[in-house]
Amino acid sequence: MEVFFGKVARQTNGVLTYYYRIDPSVSDKVDGFWYVDANGNGFVEHEVTDITQYYINDTTQLVWYTIPRASQEAVWLPPVYHG
Repeated sequence: MEVFFGKVARQTNGVLTYYYRIDPSVSDKVDGFWYVDANGNGFVEHEVTDITQYYINDTTQLVWYTIPRASQEAVWLPPVYHG
């Protein structure tokens, strides 16, 4: 999955970050991955968010994780801008 995501991201204009996060209740051995291209010099691996440090029933935190989990379906969320 990581190789596939990387290929797609590198061949798609405008991609600044990509991630794949596995629910800790599904796997406690594999977290997933997160890559960021902050300066246009290529994707660099970033530490994945430690979901276990959050109250997962609070859908105001980690919305990319808590909202789809609460609704039990895929959800398209608006982009998040940091800057």
